[in-house]
Amino acid sequence: MSSKKCPLYLVNLRITNSTNNGHFADTLNIYSPMLHNSNVHGNSFTFPLLFKACAALTSLRDGTKLHAQVLQLGFIHDIFVQTSLLLMCSKRFDLVSARNVLDEMLSRNVISWNSMISVYCRGFRVTKAIKLLKVILVLNMYAKCGDIGSARRVFAMVDKKCICLWTSIIAAYTQFGYPAKALDLFKSLGKEIEHYVKPNGFASNQQVQTSSIHMDCKCGIVEKVEEVFAEVLHKDLGVWSSMINGYAIHGLGNEALNLFHQMQITETFSLDHVVFTSILLACSHSGLVEDGFKYFKDMKRVYRIEPSIEHYTCMVDLLGRAGHFYLALKTIQEIPVQVQAQVWARLLSACRKYCNVDLGEYIARKLLDLNPGNTSNHVLMSNLYTSGGKWKEATITRSMLRNRGLIKEPGWSQVQINGYIRVFVAGDRSHNWSADIYKRLDEFNIKLKEAGCIAEIDMVFHDLENEEKEEALEVHIERLAVAWGPISTDVGTTLTIIKNL
Repeated sequence: MSSKKCPLYLVNLRITNSTNNGHFADTLNIYSPMLHNSNVHGNSFTFPLLFKACAALTSLRDGTKLHAQVLQLGFIHDIFVQTSLLLMCSKRFDLVSARNVLDEMLSRNVISWNSMISVYCRGFRVTKAIKLLKVILVLNMYAKCGDIGSARRVFAMVDKKCICLWTSIIAAYTQFGYPAKALDLFKSLGKEIEHYVKPNGFASNQQVQTSSIHMDCKCGIVEKVEEVFAEVLHKDLGVWSSMINGYAIHGLGNEALNLFHQMQITETFSLDHVVFTSILLACSHSGLVEDGFKYFKDMKRVYRIEPSIEHYTCMVDLLGRAGHFYLALKTIQEIPVQVQAQVWARLLSACRKYCNVDLGEYIARKLLDLNPGNTSNHVLMSNLYTSGGKWKEATITRSMLRNRGLIKEPGWSQVQINGYIRVFVAGDRSHNWSADIYKRLDEFNIKLKEAGCIAEIDMVFHDLENEEKEEALEVHIERLAVAWGPISTDVGTTLTIIKNL
C-alpha cells in the first residue's frame, strides 16, 4: 500500500522502523509521496523522525521542504518538532537557522541548548557559546524556582539582549501568572526595536515598515499603524497585506475591503494567497457573508489561486458565525487536505453561539480524536451543553477535564491606560480602586437593564440561583475593565479591551 493511501499510524510505524534501523534514505522515501499532492500529512510524531533522517543524510533540500510543511500545518510550536529541527540545523552547521529556531522556542530543554552550543563551538565561537549558556541558564534557573525578581535582575544586567533572553523572561512572567508584566515586556521589546531603527537609518526600509505595521496591529495601535502605512512611499503587496490584516483582526471589515479596492485601482502587481487570507478574515470578523463568498470564488476563477487550509478555515468561521451550518459543513467536505483541528474548533464555537447541541456533539468527537489534550475543546463543549440546558452532560465534560489532569486557562481581560496595563480576572478585587470600580460597574448594570439588556443566565451553571447567576455575569472580566476605564481617563477617551479567551 502506498503512503498516499496508507493510514497515518501505519506510515508512522514504517518510518519509525526504518529510522531506528538506520535506513534514513528509506525514511524519506516513505514520506515523499505525502509531501506532494497528498490528502494525508504527517503529525507531531512524524516530523521529528523525518528531521532526524535529514540530519543523518545532511539533506538540505528535503529538510527545507519539511520545514515549510511544518510551518504550513502549524506544528512549528511543538517542542519535539522544534528540537528535532534544531538538531538538523546543527548537523548542517547552519548557525543562523539554528539560532532562529532556538529564539522561537517558548520552552527549551537540555537537548536544544546542547545543540545550539554545539553549533557555536563548531563555528569556532566558543566564547559566545559559554556566555550564552551562563546567562540563559541563570535566568531560567531563577524563573523555574519562581524567583521572578532575580530573573528580571539578571535580564536587566545584560546590555545587549538577544531575542532568546527576551523570550525567556516573557515566558517566565506568563508561566507564573503575570500576564500584564509579560505584555509590558513584549511592548518594551517593540519600543527597543523602534529606538534602534530610527537613529540607524532603517525607518524608511520597506521590510522594517511592514514589520512595524504588523507589530503595532497585534498590539492594537491602529491609529499609529495608519500613520506608518501612509509614510511608506513605494508600497509592495506585503505592506498592503499587513494593513488589510490589521483592519481585519480589529473587526474593521469595511475598512479592509475599501483598502483592498484602493490597492486594486492604484497597483498592478499580482495578488497572492496571503492577501486573500486577510480579506476572508475581515469578512469573517465583520459578518460579511456575501463578500466572503465572492472573494473566495474569485480566488480560483479570476486570480487562479488555489485556496489553502487557511482560506477554508476563514470560510468555515465566516459561515459558522452567521449560523449557516450546512454551508460550513459543505465547505469542510471540499477541503482537499486532511482537516485540521482548528477548522472544527471554529465550527464548534459557532455551535455554542447558536445552541446547536447535536452538531456540536458530532464536532466535539472529531476534535477529541484529533487533539484530546486541548482544554479549550472540553470547555467549549461544556458551555454548549450548558447553553442547551444539558446540565448532566456539562458536568460530565468538566469532570473529564479534571480526570485527565487538564487545567483550564483562567480568563482575563486587560485595558491599557497612560502606558500602564491593568489585568482583571473574574470577581477581581485586588485593585486599589476596587470600591470605585464596583460602584461604577453597578451603575453600568443598572443602565443596561433599563435599556432592556437581559443577562444570559442559561450560560451559568445550574447549581446557582437565578439572582446569583446574574451577579456572576455582572462582574464579568470585560465589564470590570470597562468600569475601570472612565474612572482613570478623560471623557471621550477610546478604550481598547483585550481578552485572552
